[in-house]
Amino acid sequence: MARQVGVDFICVDSSRQTGNTFGERLSGALQQAFASGYAQLLVIGNDCPQLDAARLRRALAALARTGAVLGPATDGGVYLLGVARAHFEARAWAALPWQTATLGRALARQLRTSGAAVGWLPELADIDNEQDLAHALRQALPWALRRALRRLRRGPAAAAPKNPAPADRPGAAPAQPRRGPPAY
Repeated sequence: MARQVGVDFICVDSSRQTGNTFGERLSGALQQAFASGYAQLLVIGNDCPQLDAARLRRALAALARTGAVLGPATDGGVYLLGVARAHFEARAWAALPWQTATLGRALARQLRTSGAAVGWLPELADIDNEQDLAHALRQALPWALRRALRRLRRGPAAAAPKNPAPADRPGAAPAQPRRGPPAY
């Protein structure tokens, strides 16, 4: 999606994260990105199927205007957050109540305390569990995404490709089952 919008992006997967808690790992990833020269960062996960290029553009515009932007999730968390370097304090961010229903409010409070005016996107649902996935499947989603989510919901056998590459063919990797976002 970042490519569609035409912005740089950094993928910080779990192999490149450090810290014991989600907050420590995210704060560390933000520190690394700011240290590499970025003045503003927009953080998105992989668990909000309704996040599209248009919303991402709105988030970028809000971040440029205000120094911070939040996309509130229906469960009290956030599906997107943006922050300018001047409004990020690693220790305070690591201590936020990540992965709780109070995160959105706490994050907004922290950003305002740092002097940022917070821009807001529309509230969207993210997918944290089986019930969230079932709910997402009842929403207006692109056809290909809806089909992939249905296969994922049916389990690993349904999510595996129909014609996996033979393992004995040179250069062919065995098919790996797809999985959803990690649950903490």
